Amino acid sequence: MIEGIVMKDISSLQIDARCVKCGRLSGADVTLYEMRNHLFICADCQREAEQQGKQIAWASTDTAPAPLSSASQAQTQSAQTIAGPRRTISLSQPPPLPPDSLFAVLSLPLDAPLSTIEAALEKSMKGWMRAPRSPEKTTMLDRLQEWQELIEDEERLAAYRESMKPQRKGNALSVGGRLVLTTQEFVAACEASQEGWADGERYLRMGQLKHWVLFQLGDVALATDIGNYQTWNKVSDFHAFNEALYRMDMQRPFRLYSETKWQPLSTLPSARDPQELAALCDQHWHLGERNLFEGAMVFWLAACHQLPDVRSYFIEHLARYDRKKDQRGVGLELLLEHAVPTLEKPQLRVTFDGEEDGYAIKNWDRELNHKLVNVKVENLTRGFVSFKLRLDASPQGDWVELKPDNPLFAHGLKKEAFPVQSLLSFWQLSRLARGKSYQRKLVLQTLAAKNELVIVQEFPVTIRTQSYYQGLRGKLWLWGLRGNLPGLFWNALIALLLSFTVFKILPLLVPAPWYSTWTTPSDFIFPLLQMSVVEAVAPLQSLDLLAVLIFSAVIAFAGLRCGYAKGHRDESPRSNARSYRRWTGWLFFFLIVGVIWRLQYPILSIYLQDNNNQTLLNCAPYLIGDGILWLLCFVIMQVIVLIRSQLEKYLRTRYAMLLDLPGRE
Repeated sequence: MIEGIVMKDISSLQIDARCVKCGRLSGADVTLYEMRNHLFICADCQREAEQQGKQIAWASTDTAPAPLSSASQAQTQSAQTIAGPRRTISLSQPPPLPPDSLFAVLSLPLDAPLSTIEAALEKSMKGWMRAPRSPEKTTMLDRLQEWQELIEDEERLAAYRESMKPQRKGNALSVGGRLVLTTQEFVAACEASQEGWADGERYLRMGQLKHWVLFQLGDVALATDIGNYQTWNKVSDFHAFNEALYRMDMQRPFRLYSETKWQPLSTLPSARDPQELAALCDQHWHLGERNLFEGAMVFWLAACHQLPDVRSYFIEHLARYDRKKDQRGVGLELLLEHAVPTLEKPQLRVTFDGEEDGYAIKNWDRELNHKLVNVKVENLTRGFVSFKLRLDASPQGDWVELKPDNPLFAHGLKKEAFPVQSLLSFWQLSRLARGKSYQRKLVLQTLAAKNELVIVQEFPVTIRTQSYYQGLRGKLWLWGLRGNLPGLFWNALIALLLSFTVFKILPLLVPAPWYSTWTTPSDFIFPLLQMSVVEAVAPLQSLDLLAVLIFSAVIAFAGLRCGYAKGHRDESPRSNARSYRRWTGWLFFFLIVGVIWRLQYPILSIYLQDNNNQTLLNCAPYLIGDGILWLLCFVIMQVIVLIRSQLEKYLRTRYAMLLDLPGRE
């Protein structure tokens, strides 16, 4: 317990004479009789014990007890009066043999003859041989085999008998039916049985253990500490007594208790040093947490294994972890690492679809969706760890996110909580600029001392987008289908070829008689068409190569603008053709109007000044000719649109593999 890490000092002991059973103090109406071990019993409890057939070992050699007078009661409260031990006569039965000894297991007296021992061994072995298979059977058969070898050697058997005989001197204390003379014997007797543990707790709280340590062992410092545990009321009797046992026997192994009561030693995981404790906690982690914050682990490490700084380290850095039950494991992990510097620490590994050291997307087509990336956090070693995984803020935009939570919190043991899985989701990639690199960092932090998050590692998450000339979009761009300079060049080239061919050949196809002026109203339709064709090719003849250049310039400008900054997904071949027709249609419309204004308006203005039918008929060939010219340009433009559409379909089929990028959704 945290409150018991530093106990108050007591400079002297106050010894009160009271009944060992009912706890009453001596007074005018209460007479106490002194038993051995400087314990006292009142007259009422004495009669009750005698009625139950119990024997009492008195402090004097007389068989009848002498009452404790008022003067002697006052003297009993002084350590000087009772400092010397008294000779006692024990009227109780001899202490029982150790429960795991040969004689106790075979239910034989210590002086049993060899033949009796052999017969009992044979009988026990036969019984265990017939028993069902179990770990207990294996253990007992091994033990019986050892005893069989023991009794075959007379000297070893004699030495074994001698070691079983009680060798008692001084004032013994009865614990669980056994008489003990040393602190080691006291600890062993308390741990051996539930009755012994209950006796020990009672002796501690009633002050008898303090008296026995002082007058039997003469250890004032230990008695002072036992007095502190006696008055430690903030914890249960079990916790106070358990820590007192560690103080009495510094060699006592640390016990991982699962309950606040006595438990058989065979069921208790135990450790003899900090290294064994660390290994034991890895096997029984939650028991370790319980014994750290509710037990005597800090005291055992500090006092029993000369690690005095453990106490201050726990109070300053780790005690706060008791407030959150799910983070107690962090406190235990940090304490074990502090107590055992060579202990292997938890080592986290973060992988991105199996790859370490971050995740990189190279030459990515920003028009394609990237699949979700699996982020896995593993503990490669041992121990308890609590971590936080988050994406840092970036001024380059929010194009990746951690799902389902950002930040992601997780904690636990390797075998219980790991691996931890999360996802990286890439979104709004189409908003990224072409041919640029973007980076964000995935930050891994672990919970350390003082409840602080410490950065363990940072993992870069990068993406570089394709430039204008890379990928399928780059192929379309290079072939003039997505505007810019390639669009200007290729559209101008094809326009030059087509317009030069058409504009040079078409005037040659017009017969020479068509150029004569028509004046006969009776011959109206055919001459009108002739003159309209003549007026349509007239600008071509007058402008010559300039007409080709003007037409090519219109087509080149449309190619420059059509599909500009578009990709392969946000503009299909159909939408591209529709945009191209719109651009060229309006451009040619304004071009024809400009030609009319520049070449034909002077003539038309003269005709229009005379308001008669003949004048209007003279204007008709010019107007129809202009329509024929626009239609001719439109046909050429449609041919170019067809070429562009077929070319884009071919390129999309030819370079379809450019869309099969690793990581595409």
